[in-house]
Amino acid sequence: MSDVVQLWTVGHSNHTVERFLELLGEFDIEVVVDVRSEPYSSYSKHFCQETLRRSLTAAGLSYLFMGRELGGRPPEPEFYDEEGHVLYGELAATERFGGGLRRLIDGAERYRVAVMCSEENPMLCHRRQLIARALREESQRVAIAHIRGTGEVVDDVQLDRDADGTGQLGLTEEQTPWRSPTPARGDQKSRAGDPVSRRRLGRAEDQSVQPELFGKVATWD
Repeated sequence: MSDVVQLWTVGHSNHTVERFLELLGEFDIEVVVDVRSEPYSSYSKHFCQETLRRSLTAAGLSYLFMGRELGGRPPEPEFYDEEGHVLYGELAATERFGGGLRRLIDGAERYRVAVMCSEENPMLCHRRQLIARALREESQRVAIAHIRGTGEVVDDVQLDRDADGTGQLGLTEEQTPWRSPTPARGDQKSRAGDPVSRRRLGRAEDQSVQPELFGKVATWD
């Protein structure tokens, strides 16, 4: 086992499924870990959970949903400030998130894993602003690379140096408080009141704890 644990992240954006699979193939990804709080897309139906799972399976990849543990829009209101920003510091301190983080590191030691969310730019996504930062604080052994829509790969440490031109603070710079770049609570509240969204989220959470659905990834636990 290598001393360095390599992990990739990727945003599905508005790619076709063919382009998305091509991006994963360029880096020999074996497992896609979905960290969307709700694994559905209104604009790109092929990235809804079951359709995406089938596409990945057909391509020889495994799919694992970890949106309950590592999602950036938790259902609990205590994780939002008055402006609707997600309080990343409080969320990262929970056992649910910490357990998910440890499971992710364990999986990355065994497989080539890409953490997937919807936003193409990692600087605007919780997979970088929350998960990557927490991973680096959890273990110095973890190296994180972000796959961009062009096929370019950017090292997470490099993003600290240049901020990717967005004006966002790098992870090593002091941020008070540690929270989501934009408010999310309004969307979260509207989804929480939608019975269809509640059923979808319930199904997704159930699937996250059924190892037989994940093929070889079942050995993670």
